[in-house]
Amino acid sequence: MGTCALCKLKYPIAEMAAHVVICERRPAGKAESLHIAVRSPERPEFWMIVETQDKTTLYDLDTFLRKSWLECCGHLSAFKIGKQTYTDSDAEFGTADDPLDLNVRLPEVLNPRRKFEYEYDFGSTTDLVLEVLRRSTCKSFTKRVRLLALNNPPTPSCEECGKPATGLCAYCNGMPICRACVKKHECGDDAICPIVNSPRAGVCGYTGPTISI
Repeated sequence: MGTCALCKLKYPIAEMAAHVVICERRPAGKAESLHIAVRSPERPEFWMIVETQDKTTLYDLDTFLRKSWLECCGHLSAFKIGKQTYTDSDAEFGTADDPLDLNVRLPEVLNPRRKFEYEYDFGSTTDLVLEVLRRSTCKSFTKRVRLLALNNPPTPSCEECGKPATGLCAYCNGMPICRACVKKHECGDDAICPIVNSPRAGVCGYTGPTISI
């Protein structure tokens, strides 16, 4: 389940993708926009739907994803759209012979139903799958990328005892663990990261920032 950022109603992602078009709190207008669903393929409980404007670039989308879900240590990142990779112009990315930089407007490389990929951190990688749901029109907004809907925060259970978890072990692939079990956990207190609403939770000591509704 997730929550609409505009009206606060709650739906699963498939229903939410339809709802954000007809939400009564979304002002009508003539500005062109794209609706993009963002999912974690390995942790499907994490998803969001965003809206971008025609002037929005891949750099703007990369910045939004970093600030919302991912940024921990300034790692490199890349989009893969079809056979082409887009990344920082000074970065080396092993899967593309000639990567392009991120300063390209989204309508130039994306169209409705297009699926594409995103990677943050080429070591402890967080992968995302994005899909352009549709072109739409709306009242012009100031942000290059704005949040339309976000998954509700997960409530994991401790893998040791089954009680509600209070943290994630960064050394055990983000294993949920409760406060009582941390005391006897071999990795120690320093390995425990907070539970945040992000697919990066428990990876590379990630603690935020994150977004909420």
